Amino acid sequence: MRLLRPGLTTAEAQQARSFADWVLKLGGGVLPGKHLFGSVDADWIEIPSDLLRVSDGDKEKAIVDAVSTDLHRFLTDPAYLRDRAVVTQDVDVLNNIVLDMVPGELKTYLSADSISASETVTQDLHLMFPIEYLNTLAPSGVPPHALTLQIGRHAYHAVTKH
Repeated sequence: MRLLRPGLTTAEAQQARSFADWVLKLGGGVLPGKHLFGSVDADWIEIPSDLLRVSDGDKEKAIVDAVSTDLHRFLTDPAYLRDRAVVTQDVDVLNNIVLDMVPGELKTYLSADSISASETVTQDLHLMFPIEYLNTLAPSGVPPHALTLQIGRHAYHAVTKH
């Protein structure tokens, strides 16, 4: 993780190390689970209060504002953009908020989804998997059907929700 960078105070380094350890435990499935909301299994994870962002308004916008402070000032700095991340199930909502914050012309590119013809596949495969359905699929590591980019800016493919 890039959390432990040169120039941190001892307290900042300890806080970054603690956060990195928590994230690794979360990803490794070793954090203790809790029974909440009448759940049978202990499948809820408690998120430390210092990692939570509380907002009475637009919660997604509050997250983006907290992570992307001074976005307009550092917009052309690839290191600034690379060093910011949000763990979320709906990365598309946050990406759209960031795109709306950035001045400039946007261009949307659409994928060309289809099913390849094959001798071993039924002729009616296009009826089973219409193009509209294929356009909704979002496999990990593959850009979405509608990819909106800003002309003249660096493009970073976000980690998808899978």
